Amino acid sequence: MKREIISDALDLLDDDLIAHTDRIRKKGRKRQISKILAELCAAAACLCLIFAAAAILPSLLHRNMPKLPDNIGMVTSPDTETSVSIPQDNPETTEPFVSMETLLASGSDSDYIKNEALWFTFVPVGDYTGIYTNVSTSADLSSCLGAAIPEAEEWYYVSGHRDMQYLIQNTEGAYTLWKFQCFTGDSYPYSDVLKLVYRLESSDAIVSIQVFPPTMVNTDAGKKLQEQIGNSTITDRAEIEAVYQVLSSLTCYGSDRWDIIDYGSAEAATDGTGPLDAVRLGRYLSVATEYGNEIDGLKYTAVSNMFYEFSGIAYNTLSEEQAQQICEIFGIETE
Repeated sequence: MKREIISDALDLLDDDLIAHTDRIRKKGRKRQISKILAELCAAAACLCLIFAAAAILPSLLHRNMPKLPDNIGMVTSPDTETSVSIPQDNPETTEPFVSMETLLASGSDSDYIKNEALWFTFVPVGDYTGIYTNVSTSADLSSCLGAAIPEAEEWYYVSGHRDMQYLIQNTEGAYTLWKFQCFTGDSYPYSDVLKLVYRLESSDAIVSIQVFPPTMVNTDAGKKLQEQIGNSTITDRAEIEAVYQVLSSLTCYGSDRWDIIDYGSAEAATDGTGPLDAVRLGRYLSVATEYGNEIDGLKYTAVSNMFYEFSGIAYNTLSEEQAQQICEIFGIETE
């Protein structure tokens, strides 16, 4: 062993032990001196071995660690090029894009509405708490898992998505699919829903708006009226902007507010025209976004000039100007 190494090791020994050795040396106890010096050399050698192990251990560990993909857990900016096949309009993630049609193909998205035993859960969304409803699917959700949502343990985006309309919950390997319904609370701006849940900062993120007649009346007269109204698709940018501005101005009053929703009913007219007016003056919407999703819960009725949704999700009544504009765009004849 080199003299310098032994010297460095001795510097680390306890001062009392060195002092004791010096006292023994002065008394001429050669045998004890030799014994103590041997112990000191052994201790120094052990320290040197410890230093050497500490120096080579990191390189050994690094050599045996598996190499992870360079882009794991990373989200790229819109300017970053990637070879992964993702929607052209959603270039902000390297994850494979999973179409929601794939997840919902095995079970209609509206199945939960027909299920008497609804499953609800709560998820933090920004400063709000979102109410989510379980959606049945036979898809392999483990292969559809996107990035984890930082503020919500066990919750994940759908792969290739960064909106929060649909989320996947992973509870110890048990995967379930959930759909946003509304925020908790008595009232809140619907613009927060558009931004936080659907990521619609402007009308530019809306591709089209499909308009359907209500399906609440299954009589022959009701079906005939539905056929006469027919389906239409709004693609005009000015009309999409107008609808977006109206939606952004809404106040949502939460769910189970049927007491303030008036879309026409059988009890509204004794001559049987009530339900047909509900069809004639109503429309169901499906808003297609550039992120590959469809906002399909919104409905409108010119009976009371208001938007509403399933589960009694109610909104404020529109102004006369707004109502007239919406009726013109949706093709509703009020007279």
